[in-house]
Amino acid sequence: MSSIGQAIGIATQTVKHYISILQTSFHGMLLPAYLMNQRKQIIKAPKIMLADTGIINYFLQIDSIDKMVNAPQWGSILETHVVNEIVKQIQSIVPKPSLYYWRTNNGAEVDVVLQSGRRLIPMEIKSGVQIRRQSLRGLKSFIESQPAGSVPFGIVFYRGAETVFLDKNILAIPLGMLL
Repeated sequence: MSSIGQAIGIATQTVKHYISILQTSFHGMLLPAYLMNQRKQIIKAPKIMLADTGIINYFLQIDSIDKMVNAPQWGSILETHVVNEIVKQIQSIVPKPSLYYWRTNNGAEVDVVLQSGRRLIPMEIKSGVQIRRQSLRGLKSFIESQPAGSVPFGIVFYRGAETVFLDKNILAIPLGMLL
C-alpha cells in the first residue's frame, strides 16, 4: 500500500483509509496472499480487487467491448470480473471457502487459491482463447510446492470453447461455464 501512496502522492494511512471505505461500501476487497509457511513468506501484500469493472472501464475511458479487449489492462479487468464472480458463487457454500492469491519472489503467480479445509484449488484466469503451455508455470509451481494430496487439481479459466485437460492435474474451463 505504501507503493500506491508513493505513486499517487498520498500517505500510506490515507491509502488504507480509502481501501477501508471501498471494502465497507462493497466496492472493493483485499485478496490476501496465501502463505503456506508463516516463516517462509512469499509475497505478503494483499491484492486490491475492485467490485465493479464498469467503474474501472469508466476511469480508463473504455466505452466499448472492442476497446476493452484491446486495452493493455484487459487481463486485469477480466481477472477482476472473474474473481468477483467466484466470490458471489461461494457465498452459499457452508463452510465458506477462503480465497487467496499466490506469488513468489521469482515471479510465479496464481490468480486465485480457493481453500476449503485442507484442500486447495489454484486458479488462473487467462484472457486468450488458447492457452500457452508456458503460462501454466505458476500453477505447476504452486501444485509442486504444496503437501501431497492437498491440491487435487488446478483450473485455468479462459475464453476458449472446450473443457480440456492441459496436464494430468490442470483443467481448462471456458469462462462461459463460470459466468
